[in-house]
Amino acid sequence: MYKDYKHLIVTSFSEETYTDIINRWSEPHRFYHNLDHLNFLINHFQYLMIDKVITMEEMNRLVVVAFFHDVVYDPKRNDNESKSLDYFLEKEEECGTIKDEFIDQLAMMIMDTRERTEPDDKLSKIFWTADNSILSLPVNKLIEVEHKIFQEYQWVSYNEYKKGRIEFLESSIGMFGEKEDDNLRELIEYVKNRVIRVGVYAGSFNKFHRGHYNILEKAKPMFDKVIVAFGVNPDKEESENVFPSCLDYIHRVEYSGLVTELLNEIEDRGTIVTLLRGIRNGADLSYESNQLSFINDLRPNTNVIFIPADKEFEHISSSAIRSLMKFDEAAAKKYLM
Repeated sequence: MYKDYKHLIVTSFSEETYTDIINRWSEPHRFYHNLDHLNFLINHFQYLMIDKVITMEEMNRLVVVAFFHDVVYDPKRNDNESKSLDYFLEKEEECGTIKDEFIDQLAMMIMDTRERTEPDDKLSKIFWTADNSILSLPVNKLIEVEHKIFQEYQWVSYNEYKKGRIEFLESSIGMFGEKEDDNLRELIEYVKNRVIRVGVYAGSFNKFHRGHYNILEKAKPMFDKVIVAFGVNPDKEESENVFPSCLDYIHRVEYSGLVTELLNEIEDRGTIVTLLRGIRNGADLSYESNQLSFINDLRPNTNVIFIPADKEFEHISSSAIRSLMKFDEAAAKKYLM
C-alpha cells in the first residue's frame, strides 16, 4: 500500500529520504507503530477519497503526513511528534519544493496527534480520527493491538506498564461513542487481569556476546516478555555489567542474591515465570542439570527451559572472550553485541 505512494516522497524530497523513512518505520522495536500502521492510515484515506469526503489533493497531503508523523518513534521518549516534525522540516529545507502553507498545515497535523481532543481543522481532524481509530475497534481487535503495544514497552516492568496503560485507556473513554466506550472498558479489565508469561534469562553475562543474543532471540517468541537478569558479584564494589545496545528495548535487571529470590520477586507481580538457560554442548547440559537440582531444592516446581545455541555459536563463551581480549581486543570484539 505505502509503496503505491512512493512517488509523493521521491518527487517532493528524494529517493534517499524515502528509503530512510521506510527504514525508520521498519525498526525492530516497532510492533504497532510500523509499516502496518502506515498502510492502515493510507487505506483509510483512500476510502475517504472514493467516498468523496476528501479530494485527491487532500488525500495526497494526508498520505505525506502519514509517512512523516511517526517517522521518529522511540517508546522511551515523549517527544516523538516534535522529533518527527524536526525530521520533516530538515528534509523539506534540503529540497525546498513544499508550499509554505502545506508546511504549516503538516506541522499542525503532526503536533495535533499528541492531543487527546479532536482538532478543529478539517484535514487535521481527519488525520487525528484515523490515527486514534484503533480505540474504536471491536474488543478482539483491541486486544490484538494491546499485545503489539505491550511488545513496544518490553523495557519497563509489567506493573509500570499496566499502570500507565490503564491510565491512558481510561483517558480515552468519551472520545468516540457509547459502544466504543464499552469496548474500552472491557479492554481495561483485560489489562487489569491479564497474567503474562515471563522468561527470565539470568547469568553473569560478562561479556554479553552473540551466543547470548542467539538464545535471547529464540526465547522471545516463547513468552509475552523476556527479562535479561545480570548477576552482580557481591564481593566486588562495582558491577562490571555492560548493557549492549541490542538490549535497549529489553527489560534488564541486576540481582546479587539467589536467582530463586529473583524469580519469586517477579512472580509476585502477577506473572507466570520461567527460568531460561542457554546450552552450548553436553558439558553445559550436565552443569545446568546439576544446578537445576539446587534450584528445585530452594524453589520447588520452578519452570525451567533449556535453549540450545545454534551450532555457529557453540564455541563462544564469556571467559574465552575475556582471555582473547588480553591479546587481541579487535578480534574479541567481533563476538560481542
